[in-house]
Amino acid sequence: METQRQPGIKKSAQQILLKEIMKYPPIVVREDDKFHMVERILRESKIKHLPVVDNDGILVGVITLSDLYRTASPKKNVEEGTYFYEKDMLDKYILKHVMTRDPQTLKADNTLMEAMNMMVDGGFGCTLVVDEDHMIKGIVTQTDVIRVVTAMLRQD
Repeated sequence: METQRQPGIKKSAQQILLKEIMKYPPIVVREDDKFHMVERILRESKIKHLPVVDNDGILVGVITLSDLYRTASPKKNVEEGTYFYEKDMLDKYILKHVMTRDPQTLKADNTLMEAMNMMVDGGFGCTLVVDEDHMIKGIVTQTDVIRVVTAMLRQD
């Protein structure tokens, strides 16, 4: 009696579509929002990647936690040992000048393998998913990829 083999990770990654694993709707910020909003959304939502859209919801950029740290250093509350940003200090920066413009994107029908290749080859921490009109539809992060790959490995 022959045993049937499970498809390998590579084959599975080529079959899983981004629409099956992406987070949607993604949390976004508008390109004309004040810069302190970026810090607040990243902190309160506990995320590292924030798509930036125009007033029509079209993706125009991405801002990351690393971008925030490179742009402005937080202050330290010595007594409490915590870090914080001053709103007025952050608002000296203009979001559309700090964000990464026109980030690489994929569509919801692209595969997990394509997203992983794009992230590895480009050194990106996420893949932004858009529709044919470049409207943001979802986001797939490195953590999402690890979660899916771990689930596949546990099944083998």
